[in-house]
Amino acid sequence: MKLLKFLSSRFGSIKSPSLSFAPEDMPWQSTMAFASALLLILSFPGFSQNYLAWVALAPLLNVIAGGVSIRRALWLGWLTGVIFTFFAENWIAHSMTHYGDIVTGLAYLIAFFFASILAIFPAIFAAAMSVLVRSLGWPAMALAPVVWVATEWLRPQITGVTWNALGISQVDQYAIARLSQFGGVYLVSAEVVSVSALIILGLKLREKMWGEPRPCCSCLPLPPWRCP
Repeated sequence: MKLLKFLSSRFGSIKSPSLSFAPEDMPWQSTMAFASALLLILSFPGFSQNYLAWVALAPLLNVIAGGVSIRRALWLGWLTGVIFTFFAENWIAHSMTHYGDIVTGLAYLIAFFFASILAIFPAIFAAAMSVLVRSLGWPAMALAPVVWVATEWLRPQITGVTWNALGISQVDQYAIARLSQFGGVYLVSAEVVSVSALIILGLKLREKMWGEPRPCCSCLPLPPWRCP
């Protein structure tokens, strides 16, 4: 107690740091990025809840639609990408430990480094959407499918890695996957992203018309084939 009184007298009152989860603060926004990553993970083989892919980007897009700096958008996109890639492609570390005789810790470190590189492309997507929102406002969400597909196409051009394009999540949905004959996996990816974008557009339009902001994903619709 005497020490605290002495420090207070010399340096003023000492306040304990508080963790804010306001929508405009990083902890909340990072949580939304984590939510998008989790939904993406659950959409792919291993869990194969492919209907979740249709809403997976909604939490991330909701944050971006609210207006964030390019730097913050880069972080949020990278966070989404690195979590998704690291866990969705954990077979990389498994292969190194079981077939390459690499120490487990080192194998997972290499896998994380690999995921960090691939996460640059979701980061570019988020940053590009942030720039568009700053220029056009939240209606720029309508461009999310195009921007996502552009970064998805760019990734193999630079890295040679084609794994886990978003459209791959619909491989078991023949009615959806057959669209790839017209535009490859990129067309399917664009269709999947468009649902998340439409959700955010709908929420923002509702907010504009009725002034009733809604938490993202409070009432996310399921795709028609999943409805009872």
